[in-house]
Amino acid sequence: MDAQTLVAWRDVALILLVIEVFIVALVPLVLSYFAIRGLRVARARFIQHIPIGQRYVKRTEQVTRRVSNILVAPPIRVISTVQGVRTAFRTAFRHSASSSARI
Repeated sequence: MDAQTLVAWRDVALILLVIEVFIVALVPLVLSYFAIRGLRVARARFIQHIPIGQRYVKRTEQVTRRVSNILVAPPIRVISTVQGVRTAFRTAFRHSASSSARI
């Protein structure tokens, strides 16, 4: 095989390789195009339902706050009051113990 024939086959192989890469790259490109179009359609349909979803979320938040205020807030208030009283007693007795130690 002479050099001229080798050069010709090299060029043909290169052209075939470029065509193969183009075809392989074309598949994800087409899929991306249709995926983006589908997302646009889905977004348009989804936007119609957003106010309904917002209403449900707002109701859920209101119920959660109401239940929290009824069930959770009183024990938290009691625990914090008890902790405050304990801290006050500790501070008062420490202060009186250190005062009596100085005398």
